Amino acid sequence: MKILEFCRQKTAGWEGVIFQGDDGKVYITNGLAVWDDSEKRRASLEKMEHIDLGLVCERLRSYQLNHTLLEMLQALGGTQDPVDRDYLARPLLKELTYEISAEKGIKISSSGGIVAQAAAPSPLLNKKALLEQYQRVLTTAKSRRACICYVNHLRRTITKEWKDYLAVAKERRDLFEKLLDQAHLLQMRGIHMGYRDDAQLKKWNELCQRYEYIGRRNSPVTRMGHAADSLSEWEQEFQANPTLGGRACKVYL
Repeated sequence: MKILEFCRQKTAGWEGVIFQGDDGKVYITNGLAVWDDSEKRRASLEKMEHIDLGLVCERLRSYQLNHTLLEMLQALGGTQDPVDRDYLARPLLKELTYEISAEKGIKISSSGGIVAQAAAPSPLLNKKALLEQYQRVLTTAKSRRACICYVNHLRRTITKEWKDYLAVAKERRDLFEKLLDQAHLLQMRGIHMGYRDDAQLKKWNELCQRYEYIGRRNSPVTRMGHAADSLSEWEQEFQANPTLGGRACKVYL
């Protein structure tokens, strides 16, 4: 389930939530009823930055429409935690900007600096393509009589560490999806003064620490990425310089 945005019905004036259910479909609710999303119904709504979450939660609780959505909105509005409720009552930071993209990464900042940041995971590599690229670089280096140094063990990295790479790459992508959801949640709540008290920002930091840790310098994803970058650099170098070669040229594989 995912909260997409807040809204207000232009004619009736009620405030509500547009959300994606577990079934993948999009719905609209004001806490009293739930409607399927449609072009006609969406035209009657206007987007809102903030709504009375307490009222919507109270209605959802009374009519027992959607318990999962209720829990998400309670976390969003801090309605169950007095400390969180006090935090959300503080003024917003000045000049807040939110860059939240599955392709470009996440960056939340204010006039005082960066609040939260995470780079998007690199695209998944292809083992067959890497081994073919390795063979092309090796063949070219031999044909040009270059000095080949196998100190980087690129082929061994690709063949022996591939399963570890796939497992860690999947975990990082799953964590980044959670970071995206958490970033959207932070955007809806807003970042307030004294945000170190923000319970949801603490959750972000915990996720981000794990995300960064498994992408550390010597992790399988980093080593595989280094192997792929090295091969691409050598292939580009050979293509750009047809005369590159000889014993003075050392190719590190």
